[in-house]
Amino acid sequence: MRSYFLFSRMPHFDEGGLFFGTMTGFLIFRLLGLALLVILGILLYRHLRKSRIQEPALEALKLSYAEGEIDEETYLKRKTVLGR
Repeated sequence: MRSYFLFSRMPHFDEGGLFFGTMTGFLIFRLLGLALLVILGILLYRHLRKSRIQEPALEALKLSYAEGEIDEETYLKRKTVLGR
């Protein structure tokens, strides 16, 4: 009898005790998952866009270093700045 009393007080999906019922809880989790995917997509897009913008500058820097226009110290300083 005592164990039944403990389990009868636990929230159940079908009674609306957890997340206002099964369907509403399911909808909340789907919306949270969709929001997470959108946020991850935006972060990935920004990262890829940033790397594409810096690519030509880094290539020009490498070319200048390879042709001997700048020394190693200057190359490393500028590469650090471009990496930020």
